Amino acid sequence: MQDKPKWHLKEAIAYYHEQGAPRDQQALIALLREVQEEKGGTIPKKSLEKIAESYDIKKSLLKAVIRAVPGLRHEDAPHCLEVCGHKACRKNGAESLLAFLKDTYGAEDGGTSRDGAFFLRVTGCLKHCGKGPVIRWDGKSHTHADEALVRRLVEGDTEERE
Repeated sequence: MQDKPKWHLKEAIAYYHEQGAPRDQQALIALLREVQEEKGGTIPKKSLEKIAESYDIKKSLLKAVIRAVPGLRHEDAPHCLEVCGHKACRKNGAESLLAFLKDTYGAEDGGTSRDGAFFLRVTGCLKHCGKGPVIRWDGKSHTHADEALVRRLVEGDTEERE
């Protein structure tokens, strides 16, 4: 069996620059996905700094891309919590769930929790109307979400409950 070649950020940056990064946002996103995969599931600060320096762009731009692209995670907020903001979910308790997130974790739409555990995003309809409020934690949807479920997810208990 052949060993996987050692991965180097510098080589990845050069490769994606040839593909059009940073002007081509898709090439930039592909680079960020590769970095995340190679670095164990989150994008480290040092990698962001190196990318920003190499491409002569601001770190804040890279962080904005990470926040905007589902599945990308920065080490400062390794999880992403999305709350359905459609009127059906709002009517079924999403508003009170958002108030709980703000009061308990200091998280507001487009921001990170006080402890840096997760990034919060209010989305459009998550396509589970009638089963709201609906949340998505790291890409996995949860219906009939409540404070207890959010606490379990934030604390790392991802086991399904009846």
